[in-house]
Amino acid sequence: MSIECSPKAEKVWFRWGIVNKEMPPWAVDKNFLSSLENTLETTEHKPQLIILDGFSWNGSMVELKKMLIRLKEKECSVIILTDKLPPGNFAANAIWDNIIRIKPWRSWRCSPYNLVLHFQRSNGCQVNIQRHILSTNGGNSWIEKQESYIFLKPLVVAWMQDGKTSVQIVHLINNDQNLYSNLKRPMTIFNLARLKREWGLCSYKPERKPRKPKVKKSIS
Repeated sequence: MSIECSPKAEKVWFRWGIVNKEMPPWAVDKNFLSSLENTLETTEHKPQLIILDGFSWNGSMVELKKMLIRLKEKECSVIILTDKLPPGNFAANAIWDNIIRIKPWRSWRCSPYNLVLHFQRSNGCQVNIQRHILSTNGGNSWIEKQESYIFLKPLVVAWMQDGKTSVQIVHLINNDQNLYSNLKRPMTIFNLARLKREWGLCSYKPERKPRKPKVKKSIS
């Protein structure tokens, strides 16, 4: 039964639209509005959230942007579910408040209930955040799998601010019984470097300029 035929339509605050792949819902229909907006006006619905699912990027991205702006002005949020990114660089357009890509945790023999969320934009800002989520009841509920090393991050930050080198930090971790007991295996310089990259803590030595030209050794 459609929303407009429901006896409780006035209490429905969101709409999930399964749309025709050949007819993008943002295509201009009449009154210079999209077909989606005209449908909402015809049914007299004013949802706070619209979920669009089941379409391909075969329409005008300019008209899509205009529709999203108009709906935002009416305090109506739009969630678009798609298995493909929009053409060109439209996925990076500032019109999106949040961009989340969902992928299997690994590319081979991976359960559909073992996923990674990659946040490319959050609250309008570009970010690079990943979250590993799991479900043990067929997708009815999800939990985040916490990184086993996350408790080390504030300590590593403090040690780096104190000027400790990677070798010294590894030594401090492995020789602290409280820290070492929470690790599956001893900390290594390689693993510490990987964690620092993931946490955005990488530090690089300033490059010396001008570079010294290489001197070819003469064969005597």
